[in-house]
Amino acid sequence: YYTEVNGASGGVAVVNLGGRDTNDLIWKNVNFSTADKRKLIFKCASDEARTMYLSIDGAAPVELKVADTDGKFIAISHEVELSAGGHEIRLFNPWSKMPVIDRMMVQEVR
Repeated sequence: YYTEVNGASGGVAVVNLGGRDTNDLIWKNVNFSTADKRKLIFKCASDEARTMYLSIDGAAPVELKVADTDGKFIAISHEVELSAGGHEIRLFNPWSKMPVIDRMMVQEVR
C-alpha cells in the first residue's frame, strides 16, 4: 500500500512489499514508440540491506540489491533493451521484505 513518507517525490511511497509472491509492485502498459536500450531507475529507501527482483514481461528475474540507506531515498538502476510497444515491469521478493519504493523513472541510454 502507499502512505506518506518523508523524502518521497510525491510525498507518498509504496511500503510493506515482499514476503510473498503476490505482494509485488507492477507497472502495466509501460509503452515505448521505438526499440532502444533504456535504464530503469527505481528510487527506494530502506533501514537495512534488502533485495528485490525485477522481471520484465514475465522474463527471468534480475536481482537488485539495496544497501542500508538510513531511510533516505537512493536510485537503483538496471539497463535493458526494450522493444517498441507495451511492457509490464514487476518488482517482487517472495521471501523477504523489500525496500520502500518511491517511483520508477526511465531513461534512454546513449
